[in-house]
Amino acid sequence: MITKRTKIMLAVLVVVALGAYAYLYWWSRTPDHGYLDSVPALRDASQSASDAVIRPQPVEPGAPAAPGEEVPASQTYQTYENSEFGFSFSYPDNWIASATSVDPQTTICMKLKDSTGDCLATVVFEKENVNVSLDKTLDALRTEYRAGRITESSRTIGGEKATQIRVANYPAGAENETRASVFLHDMQVYTIAVAMGQEAVYDRIVSSFKFQ
Repeated sequence: MITKRTKIMLAVLVVVALGAYAYLYWWSRTPDHGYLDSVPALRDASQSASDAVIRPQPVEPGAPAAPGEEVPASQTYQTYENSEFGFSFSYPDNWIASATSVDPQTTICMKLKDSTGDCLATVVFEKENVNVSLDKTLDALRTEYRAGRITESSRTIGGEKATQIRVANYPAGAENETRASVFLHDMQVYTIAVAMGQEAVYDRIVSSFKFQ
């Protein structure tokens, strides 16, 4: 026979489990966690638990997705190399990268293989001139992302100092990219950006980005 005390303990456990799941679900759906991201141990523990419980596991390249299910980015990578401008970076190996140049700008668009949708990640670069500069590019991005909550920081990409933009809390219907970095190398202004939900791919691209 279940006692009253046992029933109370079971009820408490259910409430705690639901609360933990709700927290992990919030973490998995929120790109920017404010103060929580500033505590490395808490951030890493929450991220690991969220990945294990909430987020779908990566699909092996070539594995079919369930009907109507979007294939997530793979956690194995391939390397994009640009011999003309001497740089390379890693991106998911179930994605495809294509470069388009409209003088003087070049855009490298990355998206799922066989996808007809928008780019999930881009690397854009063009020669610095009177109309193109770090400040002007950053101002344009700030305007483009103004619907969300923007935070900026500095980081190093390919040995160059970059300004990184993180965007969160877009209102419904105004979603846009959530990560972008701008930096200058050899008189070329580079912009790396990813669509919402591709923050892990962004981290991989910028951390692997290097010049020869």
